[in-house]
Amino acid sequence: MLYSVLSVHLFTIPSHGAGFKRIKIDRMDIVIWYPSDATPKPLKMGPRTFNVAQDARPKAGVFDVVLFSHGITGHYRNHHITAEKIADAGYIVMGLYHQNDTMMGGPATAAALESRVKGLQGVLNLITENTLLSTHMSDTVHGVGYSLGGMTILIASGAQANIKLLQQHCDDNGKQDRLYCSYGNDKAVYNRDFCKKPRWKLTYQINSFPPLVTRVCSNTTTHVTPFINGHAVVVAPAFQGLTIPQPLSAQDVTIIAITGDKVVQPQFQTDPLYRAIQQVGTPVVQKSTAPAHHFAFMPQLPEWIRKEENIPSDPPDFNRLKIIDDINADILGALAP
Repeated sequence: MLYSVLSVHLFTIPSHGAGFKRIKIDRMDIVIWYPSDATPKPLKMGPRTFNVAQDARPKAGVFDVVLFSHGITGHYRNHHITAEKIADAGYIVMGLYHQNDTMMGGPATAAALESRVKGLQGVLNLITENTLLSTHMSDTVHGVGYSLGGMTILIASGAQANIKLLQQHCDDNGKQDRLYCSYGNDKAVYNRDFCKKPRWKLTYQINSFPPLVTRVCSNTTTHVTPFINGHAVVVAPAFQGLTIPQPLSAQDVTIIAITGDKVVQPQFQTDPLYRAIQQVGTPVVQKSTAPAHHFAFMPQLPEWIRKEENIPSDPPDFNRLKIIDDINADILGALAP
């Protein structure tokens, strides 16, 4: 039944730009951008306006897959410009809304991270097995992630979350790395307790994505079979709380640090991440942007959202679109080296 529903509705409107499809099934909110010869049109999605060919037929050919993971409590809508660029370059981009991010920052942090990774894996399996798009998909799966999405892609490539390491980092460096240890809330205390109090843990059931939630004590590590076999690109990635015990499944990793990032500070995150990947022998490159801030890798949000989420406004001479264009160029260069 699932196959018939998705097959009928995925591509029904033959209509040059990125094709786009949104699938809402069970509790999953899935989005796909893909190569198409159709003419794009504006599509309102929340506070964003996409420029896509909705439900258009895909271009003939077989294309690599790119799994995209957004930042903590963010949304796939925030990265539509990047997804459209990647699709236009000849990739099938898949993502979803990570709806269990509210469980991050406490004893259920590892379970919430595992939910993110298994959500991406569920999307990949669902689209591969149950839609007409599968005939256009190669076996190569790349990963692109922003902030906590970068950590998500790394775990999907074989890194492991160890929340005891995160706790130790924040115990030792919480004052200097306060925004990271409070998960971006600059009004929060830095000495978060990630490990001790039993609260929420995610449990996984067949045909249930995202996983259901039950009230039991959380694990402190993730247990995921890696599935990224292409290139991994991580933008302003979170690292503290990760361990990389062996070479990653990704062919290589490109780290893009945002210069001036106060949430994911390079000295605590991207620099040690680079060394950790290098130590296990996986090819790794680190790049840096022009001076910016953590939230520069997304179009400007409406003022009411910035105030609610405590997101800084841009200075008058700041060119956000130039930053996004530069990062997108680095991403595309990493995907097609």
